[in-house]
Amino acid sequence: MIWTALAAVSSVAKRIPWQVWAILGILLTAWIFGNHRYSQGVDDERDRWEAEQEAAKDKADKATLDAGEKRAIDTIRNTEAERARDEATATGGRIGRDCERLRQAGTDISSIAACAGR
Repeated sequence: MIWTALAAVSSVAKRIPWQVWAILGILLTAWIFGNHRYSQGVDDERDRWEAEQEAAKDKADKATLDAGEKRAIDTIRNTEAERARDEATATGGRIGRDCERLRQAGTDISSIAACAGR
């Protein structure tokens, strides 16, 4: 049964001119080559995306470290400023605290009468 089918296919294939087989071979080769190039493009795009993701992760990690360092510096600065204000409050009351805040803000307190001599 199978041999009969193969014999029928073989007799039909022998009647097809060689030019048709050549065209089919060229089309098949082009199709296989196109699939190969497409797969290469997909792989290249995946590699590019992975590299961009790695760069973005590195950038985010660096930003996290920088933010932590800035947070630590701000904490130290705020703690020192609070200590100075508390000390000024203890020695000079509310006016001493306010003068200390003005001094920390960068204001020239020598021109303010209440803060003169502090």
